[in-house]
Amino acid sequence: MKPDKLAIVLPVLIVIFLVSHLSQDIVFGYEPPKVATLVALPFVALWLYLALALAGRGSGYILLIIGALASTVVPIIHMSGGGVRQEVVQSSGGIFFIWTLLAIAVTASFSVLLALHGLWSLRPGARRVAP
Repeated sequence: MKPDKLAIVLPVLIVIFLVSHLSQDIVFGYEPPKVATLVALPFVALWLYLALALAGRGSGYILLIIGALASTVVPIIHMSGGGVRQEVVQSSGGIFFIWTLLAIAVTASFSVLLALHGLWSLRPGARRVAP
């Protein structure tokens, strides 16, 4: 798959993982089940729209980097300090909770690398690959 196509797929995957993770945070008691918990969702939706609408452009790659770097904070917060609570790890949904954290970390990190590659390919004099 070409890098510009991956730059369209990866933000969608990141959003799926983040929304799944937010629902797990509510279920496991990390976040309260209140409307205030949903404040981040419009920002995530706006980031997704802009990243997809500007795909292949310098501004789209920069937005992908910003959103992906922000997404890498989620696993860091959960794994630092006290880490993931033992009752969460031992619960029936614990494996999916940990898997989602790892999936966010991998897709977000790969997105940063891919966006940097895309920015690098947009520089003047860069060799372009024919479609």
